[in-house]
Amino acid sequence: MKTILIALCLAAHVAAGEPARTVTVTAYCACKICCGKSASGITASGTRPVAGRTVAASRSIPLGTRIHIEGIGWRTVEDRLARRYDGRVDVYFASHTEAKKFGIQKRKIKHE
Repeated sequence: MKTILIALCLAAHVAAGEPARTVTVTAYCACKICCGKSASGITASGTRPVAGRTVAASRSIPLGTRIHIEGIGWRTVEDRLARRYDGRVDVYFASHTEAKKFGIQKRKIKHE
């Protein structure tokens, strides 16, 4: 997935039961700017992304895993990041404006 938000990759994987780790959290929407010219609006898991539910994460975290993002809440890994962005989490927003407003943040994450 190609996004306009570029960030440094930090923690690669947070295993269940491990303490929370701080990672770079970015945002995306289903537009061609965020997801590339072949954006179809379908996630890697085959679902349509939903704001308040969907995040994209590295392949080291299985699809369907629930992740808690500090200050945001629980989200489900339904999409994938490009390998060059492994180690961060991309939160889905319904609009490009909302995604840009979120920007790039450092947050603690943990998962079930």
